[in-house]
Amino acid sequence: MSEQPMGTGAPDRAYFKVTIPDQKVARWRIFFHIFMAIPLIIIAAFITMIIEAIYLLQFVSVLFTGRMPKIIYQIFVGTFRWLNRVSAFMQFGIPKYPSLEFPTEPADPGDYPAESHYPAQPESVPRYGLFFVILAIPHYIYLAVLAVILFFFALVSWFVALIMGQYPAFVQEWLEKFTSYEMRVLAYITMIDSRYPSFSLDI
Repeated sequence: MSEQPMGTGAPDRAYFKVTIPDQKVARWRIFFHIFMAIPLIIIAAFITMIIEAIYLLQFVSVLFTGRMPKIIYQIFVGTFRWLNRVSAFMQFGIPKYPSLEFPTEPADPGDYPAESHYPAQPESVPRYGLFFVILAIPHYIYLAVLAVILFFFALVSWFVALIMGQYPAFVQEWLEKFTSYEMRVLAYITMIDSRYPSFSLDI
């Protein structure tokens, strides 16, 4: 199991939180929000390819040194956090457009209504961590099932918000639970956290 540095102020495990003081949103924003997100979706596609390349470097580093370079940890945390912000922007019609900033601290700086918190960079990574991507296969299946359910909820909430001008609160709670679980799986397969993630959706 990886050793976590002490006194970093980082959370024990990854979790996601959306803070929207006013659930009401302008109907025009609900309708056009997906179009406003198109540039972000294109950037996200490029970022995903970069993450895949960085993961290969992480693989080599752990194989030969048993450690995760700080720059790789920062890239993972910064890009994962930004992708979560984009997802929340699309799901909830958050008025604040996600900037091209990638905070790399374990604890979210709180400058955006969607917060992603991660464990601190491990001091060491076990070499068997190279197999985490395989050991996590049951989680991929579970995530796929949950994603279908989330898509259904998101579709329903879009129509409800378009009519009522307000997103259902239960959808926000579901997105927080799903994203937190997804973050824990990603933290595991990227070897940020060597603990096998629970299948529980509790944050």
